[in-house]
Amino acid sequence: MSPDTKHTILCKKNVLRTKFFNYYTLIIIKFVTLLNKRVKPSDFIVEMKNTTAPNELRQRIVKTAMQLYMQRGIKDVTMDELAHTLSISKRTLYEVFDDKEELLLTGIAAIESWTKQRLQEFIPKANNILEIILYDFELKLKEIDNVTPSFFIDLHRYPKVTERLKERRKEQRHAAIKALNEGQKQEIFRSDINLDLVYDMMTGFHVLMQQNAITINYPLSEILFNTVFTYLRGCATQKGMTIIDNFIKRHKA
Repeated sequence: MSPDTKHTILCKKNVLRTKFFNYYTLIIIKFVTLLNKRVKPSDFIVEMKNTTAPNELRQRIVKTAMQLYMQRGIKDVTMDELAHTLSISKRTLYEVFDDKEELLLTGIAAIESWTKQRLQEFIPKANNILEIILYDFELKLKEIDNVTPSFFIDLHRYPKVTERLKERRKEQRHAAIKALNEGQKQEIFRSDINLDLVYDMMTGFHVLMQQNAITINYPLSEILFNTVFTYLRGCATQKGMTIIDNFIKRHKA
């Protein structure tokens, strides 16, 4: 293999992982105030019967589709294959969902509904806002191993899905900054930091990934653990740093 060919392959891999990191960084901030139970992505798919699905068939389609999308990527799973997996005709599938994008939007809505439900269950148990952030971070680290990067990358192939993610980003910005502000009141985060800047730095961290091939040399989880935590710790008071340090010790034990 020639040096030029190797360089081309390296660049393509870096672009792929950069897109994944970009979306994943958004996920971390998006759920900064949302805490779920310690489960795998497949677990919340099982609970979709309590969300947006109006009937048993619709629920089964959404559950199966999202499981396959997360395992292999959205593009790789055709509507023909999905219908075959469900043992239904393609016509029946299209009678329930007009296209893959509508199906995907329904699945995303179900996940959001599930997440909100888990949040309501956890809030009374949390001692402070940092516990929510740290637990959510740990949950997302575990999810990396259960969802293919192609899933996050493929999401942006669908205009309505992309628009939905943009809307959620705007909605979550206010909630995230509010959570950080609460951390200041609880004397967990320093009072002399600019919370808007902190948020923008967190969401803009993916720029670093665009400038080098670090994601090829290190696992994404290790990158996030050694960068996001360092940044978060720098924003914390002594009280906050103690909580973070204890979390790191438990995580690495």
